[in-house]
Amino acid sequence: MVRDCITALKLSLFVLSIVLFLFMSFSAWRLLTATSMELLSYLNIASKHPMQEILPLDITLLRLNGGMHGIAALILLISIIKLDIFSNKDCFQMLKWGLFVTLFSFVLLGSIFRIISNEQGAALFFFASSVIYLLLRWEHSQQSFYTHGLWNYIMYLPVYLMILYTMGIPGYEKLFHMEILLPKYVDMFHGSFISKLPGGTTSMILLIGVFEQTVVVLLFVSILKGEFLISEPKPWFEIALLLCIIIFTMLCFGLTVIGNYQGAMNVLFYTTFTFLLLASLGFFPS
Repeated sequence: MVRDCITALKLSLFVLSIVLFLFMSFSAWRLLTATSMELLSYLNIASKHPMQEILPLDITLLRLNGGMHGIAALILLISIIKLDIFSNKDCFQMLKWGLFVTLFSFVLLGSIFRIISNEQGAALFFFASSVIYLLLRWEHSQQSFYTHGLWNYIMYLPVYLMILYTMGIPGYEKLFHMEILLPKYVDMFHGSFISKLPGGTTSMILLIGVFEQTVVVLLFVSILKGEFLISEPKPWFEIALLLCIIIFTMLCFGLTVIGNYQGAMNVLFYTTFTFLLLASLGFFPS
């Protein structure tokens, strides 16, 4: 039964690699050939506050990302032709590199969307990156040894970067741009029981900001201790992910209280995927 399950997973991953190849190919073409106005539309995907103009730096970053998409598509195509997913060899596999380049490009795109305050777009890339990472981690675990070569050093780095900007940028804004953000939150939670708690909405937002920056500190401690290596235990990284789940739970509860169910559902997905990232640390062998 286990063997049948693995075969089914491999078949599913093979189909997904074809879908990813098509997506990355068309995405690369669009990012590399689009006009500045078309790139502006790309950055405004799902945005509640669309940008009115695009900076030259944004154009450059999107072009570079388009190049990464093209590289990922080429690697995935080679993997598909070679039927890489069905190989039992304990060696370099093109599929893993295709997934990794895809993952890294999604994480970088998510960071761009987060920086320009397109929270919905950043959320979409967070979810997609989490799925790609879990697939990559599973594929890597199917080999008879897990820490060979470069993978021991790079496997977790995109996840670290993704959590870093997801927590770091909002936390920084809450703590160091209070005069801009706090009035919005105070108005949002006006009349709710949260606004009647000691310190009101302001204290809750500042508390979440402190928690978010604490995650950033924990991530840097984890990196300095070498926990980004596959072969190393990850107690600090696990604490960081657990604190992320607590933060997302608080945000989900707060949005539910004021009846923002769409926002609450969005944060619930954040919570779920972060839990899966945390659970994967124990599920896949080191």
